[in-house]
Amino acid sequence: MDSFSDSLLLNCDWLGLSLQIAGDPRPIDGYQWREYSATNVWAKRRVLWTDEGDRVLTLLSEPRSTVINSRAALLEIENEWLYHGGGFRKILDLLTTSVFYTITGISRVDLAVDFSPTEAQKEVICGLGDGSYYVGGKSNRVPWYAQLNSDKLSPMWNHKNVPYDQSWGHKTTDIKWKLYYKSKELLDAGGGKFFMKPYIVDQWRLNGLDVSNVWRVEVSVKKCNNYSLYGERITIDNLERNFHEFFLQLYDSRFQIKLNEGHKDRSNDKRVSFLDVRKINYTMQRRQPSNERQRNGRITLLRHLVQSLEDEQVLLDRQSRFAVYEHMQKIIERDNLENYFFAMTGYWWDEYITVMDNKANGSEVKEIDRPMVNADIKPNVNAEIEDKSTALEYWKSIGGKVERDLHTAQLKNTSGNQTKLDLLP
Repeated sequence: MDSFSDSLLLNCDWLGLSLQIAGDPRPIDGYQWREYSATNVWAKRRVLWTDEGDRVLTLLSEPRSTVINSRAALLEIENEWLYHGGGFRKILDLLTTSVFYTITGISRVDLAVDFSPTEAQKEVICGLGDGSYYVGGKSNRVPWYAQLNSDKLSPMWNHKNVPYDQSWGHKTTDIKWKLYYKSKELLDAGGGKFFMKPYIVDQWRLNGLDVSNVWRVEVSVKKCNNYSLYGERITIDNLERNFHEFFLQLYDSRFQIKLNEGHKDRSNDKRVSFLDVRKINYTMQRRQPSNERQRNGRITLLRHLVQSLEDEQVLLDRQSRFAVYEHMQKIIERDNLENYFFAMTGYWWDEYITVMDNKANGSEVKEIDRPMVNADIKPNVNAEIEDKSTALEYWKSIGGKVERDLHTAQLKNTSGNQTKLDLLP
């Protein structure tokens, strides 16, 4: 008999983001924007495809209601990209090259745990169908409903009538739960001949699950702005860092499976341990240090963003300009590109913001007076540097790193020597 893993796999299965955008999407090399029929809420529905025919994302924009901000948009990332560590970040970086946007919230996120059930878990699954177990943890005064579909699944279930698709929630609630036979769903979608979404099945195999017997516990959360984690409102950044903890928080407080012992006060019913959360594997990996290829891609993106502000229409539109600022600052901070940015533009970040805002407002742009700097760059050698850019270029060539605040740049090289360069006269 084959030996299968008892691990649990946690994935993000759906991610929808609320945006504000400026202008229509521009073409992207290697990709195609296609327009599709509009919806009742959105007048524009665009889908981005790769030239190879892979769907990447859907962008809904131009709300029909005058109550909604005219710049509002909704981004839905294609499911497959969510099953690759950091995949959705690549999509957001890609979208930056086509349209200026800011993220205003998470409209919906689905988190799912896949597992091959033990005998004890099979008993609970069947018991949820016949009433011997139930799901507690419901919000006060919120009516939940349970839906289920059942069938005789053999031979592994001894021909029991198994509830293979159960769901809990209410149309007015932000949070809904599902427990279902994921293997059956994907096989049925393939006409019983093959599994749909092979990237999910490949992940199961890689982690040692029995691909013919994988079940899923899934939570769908809308209006994530209404929820918090560690005292902070849920955002795309802290969700990415702590999605595992967010799932555990919801599972512990809102999906309590209990044995129906007939108590009038159901708080006295025994809670059943269903998922062994210690065995959960993270598949939407926490952000890892970028490899050189990814870093070079972001450097290219940074150059494009700098060039975009040469477009007067972008520069003069305050919202577009600030959206560009936001993306640039994230790239600079993420990859420690302060010195690269200075060499490219001739300004430190705070100086650059001031200069561009002055240009946009029609104010005079004064040249920054950079004094002569004495910098002990080489060990035991005093070198007089007349141009700070020259100093930084030399410093980078010997492995220097820039650490700066608003007024000084602390330069350190690999030999441990250091100096300070005054930024402001």
